[in-house]
Amino acid sequence: YDIQALKTFLILLNPFAPHISEELNELMKGKAHLTNINWPKWDESLVDAEKITLVVQFNGKKRGTLEIQKNLDKEKVIQEVKADISFDKYFFRKDIIKEIYVDNRLVNFVLKPIQ
Repeated sequence: YDIQALKTFLILLNPFAPHISEELNELMKGKAHLTNINWPKWDESLVDAEKITLVVQFNGKKRGTLEIQKNLDKEKVIQEVKADISFDKYFFRKDIIKEIYVDNRLVNFVLKPIQ
């Protein structure tokens, strides 16, 4: 386990459970009281995901999701969806009328049966 992560957790826990967090801090040989320690700094890079979950719709109905890289262009996203075999049944014997892509959110295919 990561000692620094545990210490950070105790600092964040302290306002909600001060007695137990101070006790645990003493067990970890903490030198200062947790109430005197500054809170950790926010690091945006730790929460910025490189992958996103994209909603896949056919004729406006959600039919699944796909985990893809963030900020791909429309053509690459559509290629990824078409390459996924779990969506083959929705494309079977259908013409694609329109492809709608909302960046990093969803892709919707407007389909009609082949006549």
